Amino acid sequence: RSIYVVRYQGFLWYNAPTVVNYAAKSKELWGVPCPILVRAIAMEGSIGPVAGSAQHSLVIRMPGLSVCSPMTPMEWREAWRRYWQSDDPWFFSEHRKSFHLTAEMPPIRNNRPSLTVVALSGVRIDAQKAVERLREQGIAVDLFHQVWIEPRQWPDGLEESLTISGRGVVIDSDFSQYGVSQSLAHDLMLETGARVETAGL
Repeated sequence: RSIYVVRYQGFLWYNAPTVVNYAAKSKELWGVPCPILVRAIAMEGSIGPVAGSAQHSLVIRMPGLSVCSPMTPMEWREAWRRYWQSDDPWFFSEHRKSFHLTAEMPPIRNNRPSLTVVALSGVRIDAQKAVERLREQGIAVDLFHQVWIEPRQWPDGLEESLTISGRGVVIDSDFSQYGVSQSLAHDLMLETGARVETAGL
């Protein structure tokens, strides 16, 4: 199986259409599976406005393409397993912040949270630090890590937490406008009735 590495996600504007567009449509239109794995690496700036940033929102609109954003070793193993058990093309949105991680990132839960945070990609590390700082100030915040973007799979307990807190925020390393974070927030509001805001690059 082919593994196609996009070293900087900012360059997806140039090379995603030729790979993702054909691979995602091949099985549906012609009955020919194209189980390619695209590993696209994101970062948060520092090398200029063209190459840097996260751009996974560019590809979630393509039917037939599975999209995830693994960060930890076990998340990577599960993503790899799912890819090999399917004949669909997969898009792994990597983040350079994950390269040094050796431990898992469990959710942070409270009995009565005042806010529910859903974080994905590299901003998950920053979200953990922010939730800990809020806890020191006596503010209880639940934190959930969103790995499976398309098809959508919520972390266990997320919907229950939002029902209790009544308000949430989806934080993404990608741009928040017209992208993954707004899509997640919209679906969560419909499913729970909670008010869910977004924050991004």
